[in-house]
Amino acid sequence: WALVTPPPLLDSAYRGAFLVLAPWGLALFAKASLRSRASAVRERTALAKSLFFHEFLSLTLFQLRDYLVSMSSVSQHLEKTAAEGDRELAGKLARAIAEMSGKLQRMSDAVEAHTTTRRPSKAPEWSLGELVRECVESSAASYPVAGLHARWWVDPRIPPLTGDRDAAAAALTAVLENSMEAFVAAGRGGTLSVSGMLSGENAVLECADDAGGLPPAAEAELFKPLFTTKSARGGIGLGLAMARRLLERTGGTMAVRGEGGRVLARLELPLKAGLPKVRN
Repeated sequence: WALVTPPPLLDSAYRGAFLVLAPWGLALFAKASLRSRASAVRERTALAKSLFFHEFLSLTLFQLRDYLVSMSSVSQHLEKTAAEGDRELAGKLARAIAEMSGKLQRMSDAVEAHTTTRRPSKAPEWSLGELVRECVESSAASYPVAGLHARWWVDPRIPPLTGDRDAAAAALTAVLENSMEAFVAAGRGGTLSVSGMLSGENAVLECADDAGGLPPAAEAELFKPLFTTKSARGGIGLGLAMARRLLERTGGTMAVRGEGGRVLARLELPLKAGLPKVRN
């Protein structure tokens, strides 16, 4: 033991070096951790924006194709019933509409193919509690609001969910980011809460914030594509509208309402992915 015990002076040098280097090591570790967290936040935000954009593009192409189907029926009828001199013109119109329909179909297929390759396959089942934790922490990291109290709770009885985890994450992120942006605009903190409950064959997420409520007459317009109350800050109005469409693909839905100075959002997610939700 006498041979391996360092002399007092060398021992002091070791201790001094440790005291000097330890803070540097901790700082490097913290910096690497923050960089990793920031990268995860950017990736989640980029994926949500990509989903909303592709959903809006799909919606637009579908509506255009729907109109062209009606126009095609009319043009075909004209081609058969028009006077002899007008049949050639009616035939040209029918062929032009058919060509436009084909181009829109190819564009729609390209959008669908890009969306599919953009999002690799995930595990068939996923935890709602883990998803809520990730989304709350990611949103809080994206918008550092002083005095914010963000809390969440998910009923442990909720079983693993199936379906599109990315779509559920994007929808919840859209709601949370709206709340965070409202706190930033108000210039103060407050309370943001997310509760997950079991309701029959659905899991229900209820999100509430006290950032100031909804502007007058905005509640009826929230789910209209391109409607936004934040155009001055770069908002384009796709978040909530496309988030609800993504949830409805597998049988879920979303509702948002204002109540005094609070905003309440309710997201329904089926435990097992089912038929699309149809709204009247």
